[in-house]
Order: sequence, then structure tokens, then C-alpha cells
Amino acid sequence: MAPTRRSGSSQARSQRDQQWLNDLTTAITSVTTKAHSMQLYEVMGMNAKTPLRPYLFGVLSRVRDLQPARVSDVAKQMDYERSTVSRHITELVNLGCLKKSADPEDGRAVMLQLTPKGRAIIDRVYDAWFTSLSAITKGWSQSDQAMLLTLLGRFDGEFTAYVDSLIAPRTEGSKD
Repeated sequence: MAPTRRSGSSQARSQRDQQWLNDLTTAITSVTTKAHSMQLYEVMGMNAKTPLRPYLFGVLSRVRDLQPARVSDVAKQMDYERSTVSRHITELVNLGCLKKSADPEDGRAVMLQLTPKGRAIIDRVYDAWFTSLSAITKGWSQSDQAMLLTLLGRFDGEFTAYVDSLIAPRTEGSKD
């Protein structure tokens, strides 16, 4: 069992509530840490038979989801510094996975799109990921699968709204 985490307001919570919050935090941390580990990305890359460095998968995936997209859109979506994403994009362009074109609305900006090579690579990476998820949930009933999606969707919606409510006042204040 993970160590009990304490916060200033934990004394107002029941022991059961505190344990539930500790267990939830441990589960979220475990899943997100493993899902974003470079070791997993390396294995996914090997399973997908792709020559890309694993840290590029996320950028390639975001461009796929947003295309055509600006570098700033990708950086914002990933919550990375624009300079970091720019370096990764340069590498992906040099590898023939992304192409740049002029933004028709702003000639100073560039738009990013997957090339056929980039599409093939990210499709193979996702196929390797789906194979892993399928193996993990192999013994799950359709009801269990549906319940997981329902609860994760609910948590994601409420988590996103809460985080947005925390961030909005900060970003509004910084625009002055």
C-alpha cells in the first residue's frame, strides 16, 4: 500500500475519504507514469517497427489529431514549451514525417500536416498500443469495458472542468 499523503485540509476528511483519495491518487499516478514512460514508448516503437525516437510519437500524434495545425497549437495541446515542440517538429520534418506549408490566414505562420510516411508510422504505433490494450483487457466483459469508459469519461470531464476553473483566473490575470 502507498504511503498516506497528507494535506492541510485532510483532518476535515473522514479516514475512509482520505484512504479513497490516497488510493485514487496512487492509481492515477501509476497509470499515467506507466502510460508515458520512455521504456513503454521504446517498446511500442519496436513493436511498430518504426525508426523514430519515442519522444516524437506524442508530437506526431497531436499533429494527426489537429491537422492542419500550427506549432503553437501543438505546444498548447501538449502543454510543452513552443521551443521544445519546434525542435521535435524540425526533426519530424527532416525525417519526412511532417510537411510544413504557409498558413493562408497568416503568411508568417506555418501549418503542419502528416506526410504519408508520418501517417503510416503513427498508425503502426497506435496499432501496437491497441494490441497492448487488447491484451491488458482480454479477460474483461463488455460490461466491464463499458463501465471503465463511462467512469473515465466522467472523471475526465469533471477533472478537465476543475483544472480549467483553476487555470482560467491565472491566465485572465496575466493578460493585463
